[in-house]
Amino acid sequence: MQFLLSCIVGSIIVLSTSTLYAKSQPAAAGETEELVVTGTYNKESSTRLSSSISVIDQQSIQRLNKSNLIDVLRTIPGVLVEEQGGPGGLVSVSLRGGESNFTLVMVDGIELNDPTNTRGGSFDFGTLNLETVVRIEVARGPQSAIYGSGALSGAINIITTAFSATHQQSIHSQGGEKGLWKAALTANGEFDNLGYNLKLSTRDSGEPIPGSQQNGDDMTVALKYSTDQQQLRFHYRYADGERSSFPEESGGPLLAASQDLYRSDFNDKSLLLSWSFAASQHWQSTVKASHFEHQESYDSPGIVPYTAIPPYGADIEFSRKNLQWINRLGSQQMWANIGADYRREKGQSEGQVDFGFIIPTQFSLDRSSYGAFIDLNAMLTEHSLIQASIRADNADSAATQTSYKLGMRHSFNTSFVLWANWGQAYKLPSFFALGDSLTGNPDLVAETAESWDITAQWQFSNNRLRMTYFTNHFEQLVTFDNTSFRNINSEPIDSKGIELQWHWQAPSTPLSLQSHITYTDIERQDKSIQLTNRPRWKGGLSLFWQSNEYTHITIDYQYTGRQFSGSQHSGIGSYYELEQIQRVDCAINWELTPKLSVKGAIDNIFEQNYQTSVGFPAPGRSIRLGFNLKFGRI
Repeated sequence: MQFLLSCIVGSIIVLSTSTLYAKSQPAAAGETEELVVTGTYNKESSTRLSSSISVIDQQSIQRLNKSNLIDVLRTIPGVLVEEQGGPGGLVSVSLRGGESNFTLVMVDGIELNDPTNTRGGSFDFGTLNLETVVRIEVARGPQSAIYGSGALSGAINIITTAFSATHQQSIHSQGGEKGLWKAALTANGEFDNLGYNLKLSTRDSGEPIPGSQQNGDDMTVALKYSTDQQQLRFHYRYADGERSSFPEESGGPLLAASQDLYRSDFNDKSLLLSWSFAASQHWQSTVKASHFEHQESYDSPGIVPYTAIPPYGADIEFSRKNLQWINRLGSQQMWANIGADYRREKGQSEGQVDFGFIIPTQFSLDRSSYGAFIDLNAMLTEHSLIQASIRADNADSAATQTSYKLGMRHSFNTSFVLWANWGQAYKLPSFFALGDSLTGNPDLVAETAESWDITAQWQFSNNRLRMTYFTNHFEQLVTFDNTSFRNINSEPIDSKGIELQWHWQAPSTPLSLQSHITYTDIERQDKSIQLTNRPRWKGGLSLFWQSNEYTHITIDYQYTGRQFSGSQHSGIGSYYELEQIQRVDCAINWELTPKLSVKGAIDNIFEQNYQTSVGFPAPGRSIRLGFNLKFGRI
């Protein structure tokens, strides 16, 4: 830590006295340039980053017109979705073959992972309402050099706030079969230097499969005050909801011996305050303070005949406070992000397990960590970029962790770009893994990862082709050991694979195609343990067609290969191979006036009969219809 602090001071001196009058370099032809906030300390152009990043913007989200957030995430290469059937079931997301709790999840830059849950901090994406989302950014590969503990496989940032230069309001509502209904109200605009954004939403999933349903509400208030020299931002979010489903691994509606349901309710609160100011022409400083609070109560009936999973339940509370200071120094040719942060996490759980007699389960833990970081960037030539990051975190419950990240990007000509990354990351054990009364192990050490990837992109005619090769090595994975009946650090896992993306735009008509294919090969030393929900192949093809000035049509095909899934419905834990999944959705958007549009969608057009987990069927064909009404100046 002292060495890193010395490097920070030295870097500030060097960069502050460097030549600072270089002009911004243009993007190479064929590259799509957009501002990205994920996987970087400050908002940066995607052409000035080496990380493997995917972005789904608001226009793409609207044209896809999916019924939920996870169906949008399925269209992103390298993203694997685990779904316990229907909207009330658990939904987790993993990247490039890693565990789902290796993915850092944020909403508007605030981390939502909860280390008190039984999934090691994995986030349940079913709790987020797609109606509030305006942008999704996914940074693949280790990101601990940016975020500290947690991002072994990558980070997903769900962005809900977008400010407008004019006063705009909109109402969106959509309904569908089997009780689906959701609605959102948005208002944003500016008063001189003050920007505002208000968003209210509600949703009721209905019951597309027996026993599985979820409803919830969401409110976001964001303010931005800007001048030439500084910017102040305020962001507050409140969300709550409740859900029910057959218990995980129970065999679901098709195989469960009991019809009793798992039930839970939750509420989230998050607050962000930030102040950015220009200390000089080439030095911008930002101070951020955030608070996240999660409360949840859940009750599970267990899995008949209760030999493996008895009834259980708990009330959990978790809070995370962050304070961060970031300094951006330098020019458009050479720049650095240098600073430090502090994190305090506190969690507790009070529950019980019913073995025919009640056993209380409880824990109360907290930890603090201090981090310091240097992120160096340089444009060596007009088309060559190198980046290097180092971060040290000192947690009071673990040894000091140092994370590294190196990257490069080079445009060889107007049609070919190459970039590569190498990084190391770590994740502290979850509070549940450390402190649970029955299975906790306070001697657990941090899980670690070392990964690299290389990406080549070709632009030719009306086509853009991108190919990425990646490899990951995970060590000290936290798993449950049946012999000792406790959590342990187990043997390493390796994964490698290829991600392909292709985009084609018709030369003379408003027709485009986008496709993606991901192949992931995972190796584990203990061959007797089957990794679940890890398909080798996944892919998709989306067609976007503007049939006339007022009508947009989207046809989306998604494929998931065979995968193993675990189940306890027989009373003995067993693995089953699920059939491949092929699904086609269709969405149509009619723009009746500049302020009124009507949207229709048919999900699972061909009513494919598949299971998302053992005994959990996917919803059949479903029709949705909605509208979007805008007010104010457009």
